[in-house]
Amino acid sequence: MKAFYFLALAMLVSSIAFSQSDSIKTVDQPYYVVVGVFSIPKNAVRYSKQLPQYKLTAKYEMNFNKGLHYVYVMKTNDRTQAIDEALRLRARPDSLFSDAWVYHGSFKKPEPGVVVTNTVIVPVAPKPQADTTHVAAAPKKIEKKSFLFRVIRKDDSTEVKSEVVVVDVDVAKKMGTFEGNKVVEIEKPRGKSGLITVTTHMPGYRRIQHTVNFINPSGDSIQFQDSTIVLSFELTRLQKGDMELSEIYFFRDAAIMRPESRYEVTSLADMMKENPRYKIRIHGHTNGNASGRIIYMKDNPDEWFALKNTKEGSGSAKKLSQERAEVVKKYLASQGIDPKRMEVKAWGGKKPIYDKLSPQAQSNVRVEIEILQN
Repeated sequence: MKAFYFLALAMLVSSIAFSQSDSIKTVDQPYYVVVGVFSIPKNAVRYSKQLPQYKLTAKYEMNFNKGLHYVYVMKTNDRTQAIDEALRLRARPDSLFSDAWVYHGSFKKPEPGVVVTNTVIVPVAPKPQADTTHVAAAPKKIEKKSFLFRVIRKDDSTEVKSEVVVVDVDVAKKMGTFEGNKVVEIEKPRGKSGLITVTTHMPGYRRIQHTVNFINPSGDSIQFQDSTIVLSFELTRLQKGDMELSEIYFFRDAAIMRPESRYEVTSLADMMKENPRYKIRIHGHTNGNASGRIIYMKDNPDEWFALKNTKEGSGSAKKLSQERAEVVKKYLASQGIDPKRMEVKAWGGKKPIYDKLSPQAQSNVRVEIEILQN
């Protein structure tokens, strides 16, 4: 659980101004381009040793004013140079350093009678200036096709209210989420192959994914209605032993669900209501096994999907995964689901999908639903 604290630090650390007198000496400090902040020293050491594979030379120092260990890749007296380097790191295509920021201050406690600067700078890329020297070219026409994603229950052919996710295979980018059983317009993918994956994931049913060639769609699951491409999904109910990856997302270092999780966890509650024999186990996972801060939701929350009315502590990655699984259970209980029908299992970072420093590492932060009884 790599602990990036730049947002919290930006709120907590500000420029310190003092009234000037003959007895006070002001000392300016260097600028540090920071890529990580850790509460545990060995985690800062480990992370620093991993950065050369990304062609970065890192050092780390403890900020005695904060009790935290900063990993930085540049130290300079030039403010502009530091900000430019932070922006360059944040713009890297691998997205590993999108939280890079600049610390202007001292890592040591100031001497008596000396005032030092102590500022966090979160760089923002300048907006490109419009080119007024040329007449704007006509916008390129975007090719689109009509799709109907037919989502039905396999046992009785009843249409199911659902959503499907479309991904451009070549660039591994989500193109959008679309409503099932309704004609929608989809743009041609940017990838040369024209391949897209279309996935439907309804709580209570097994996940189905089809790969379709946008340019020349064909296959057993595809039919045509005039110019509309009909792609069929026949849903099968989950059975005992099935394990489903949910689309429940959490705020960083928090056992609090993000707003986009509302649909998934509410659908999960509906599944439990529709299938009163279902019993489930909620598995919690994190990215890595490092300890760090944990943001909790206070008891009896009136808002489940926002960083409001929270409390803060610390703990292991396993504890964080436990708290995340528990908050899903608590939400389902608030929707009328008997807690006796639910168990939780915390794994911490023991079962990653990707390496914890991979560009896809955020996918390791997940909740999985196991069917114990149906």
